[in-house]
Order: sequence, then structure tokens, then C-alpha cells
Amino acid sequence: SDKYKWPTNYDGSYSGLVSVKKALSWSLNTTAARGLKLVGVTTSFDFMKNSLHFTTLVEADKASLAPLSVGALTDGVTLREMTTAYTVFAGGGMYSKYRSYSKVVSYDGKTLLDNTAKREPVFSEETAYLITDILEAALNTGGSSDPAELKGIATAGKSGTTSFFKDRWFIGYTPYYLGGIWWGYDTPNTLENTRHVQMWHDVMEQIHSTKGITSGEFTRPGGVKWVKNVCWKSGKLATELCTQDGCVGNFWFKKENIPTKYCDVHH
Repeated sequence: SDKYKWPTNYDGSYSGLVSVKKALSWSLNTTAARGLKLVGVTTSFDFMKNSLHFTTLVEADKASLAPLSVGALTDGVTLREMTTAYTVFAGGGMYSKYRSYSKVVSYDGKTLLDNTAKREPVFSEETAYLITDILEAALNTGGSSDPAELKGIATAGKSGTTSFFKDRWFIGYTPYYLGGIWWGYDTPNTLENTRHVQMWHDVMEQIHSTKGITSGEFTRPGGVKWVKNVCWKSGKLATELCTQDGCVGNFWFKKENIPTKYCDVHH
């Protein structure tokens, strides 16, 4: 409206054209809302219900862009469902249903209960890798999520907050393990610090150390290519004008989406 702008970003400013990589790393609400508008609220809602198996969403979450784009959900979601949703990125596009145990074995080695993880395809390996690349970059912005990164081990993840910082989230993963943490009060109140990210790091560091894991990189599928000198305002090949504007970078692309035309934003 004339009196109220929505969505707003955390610092109250707008950055113009940005890449999705920068937008997600900087937690820009504007890009999330624009993305949802392009995809469609109903399409996104159905995808979360049917492909990512969120059971906590309600019909009211389809009423506007706010619930699914910036987390203004009617009832919220559970930590378990949110963390499980990230298995599609950590697992190369495959959704792995959560479970509380893997199997139960008797004293003589006989399997009494088998709870093998159920996996189903959601994204291509290439799409999952591109998201992982973005979520790796999100831990190198100089922000509150940076302490999550494990030394020598590739780490990807994303923080999240609700209004007035009454909830703080972090979901992250390495090539070996995925974990999620929610930090808040039973009766919501503002949280001044971000210790949950450090807690996530400390727990994951101990898990990897116990397993003797000191290094590791995410598996890169053959269907992506590293493209240099791309203008991140247009997503096309950079020109001298893009360089002068300081918006030239290198990005991973699916091979079928590699830019072949030059930037048409700068003139």
C-alpha cells in the first residue's frame, strides 16, 4: 500500500537486482517472496505437503505470500519435519523419512524390527548440489551462521528467525551428517544471542570427531559446470560495464542452463 511496504528486509534496505545465491546468503525476504510468487502459493504448498511431507501446514497458510515465503505460518512446523526436509539437499535430491531407530536386534543377532530408511526422489542431483553450494556460501558471509562451519569438513546450512527474534533456527549438514536446532522459550520471548549456532557446531564437531572424520567435500554431479565472469544482476555473461559496476562472479550452473548471451542489464 502507499503507507506500508512489504516485504521488508532485516536492515530496512533494498538491494535491487541480486543473485539467488546472494539473496539466500543475506536472508533477503524480498527475493523469497518474489520466488514464491513466481512458483505459485498453491504449487509450493502442495509440494511441501506431498513431496516434503509437512503435516503441520494448514489451509490458512495459502492465504497470502507471507506464510510460505518468510515463515509467517499459522501454527509453525516441527523441528523434526523441518530438519527432515533438508535431506533432499544433503541426500542428492532424495527425501529420507525420519525415524527414531534403524533396527532392533535380539541377543543372538536376529533382527526383530527393521526400520530401513524410506527414500524417494524429489530433486535432481544437480538441483540439490546447486542449493548445497548456496548454503555453503551462507556460512561465509560474516554473519551469525558462520560459527557453524566445521574445520576441514564442507558444511552447508541456513539460519532462520521469526519476528522479534522469538525463535531462532539453524539446519545444517556435512557430507556425513545432518542436524537441526531450534532455540526458544515455551512462552515466546525475544532471544538476544545466537548461541544455538555455536551449539550446533559443537555437537556436530564431536560427532564427526568420534567417528574419526577430519575432512570431506560434497559430491559434485557431472551435470553442473563452473562458469566464470557471470553478471549476477542478469545471470548472463559479463561485459566491461558489469565489471565497472562490481557485479561479476563465478557460479555453478546446470549444463543445460549455462549462459551464452551477454548481459542486457548494463548499458
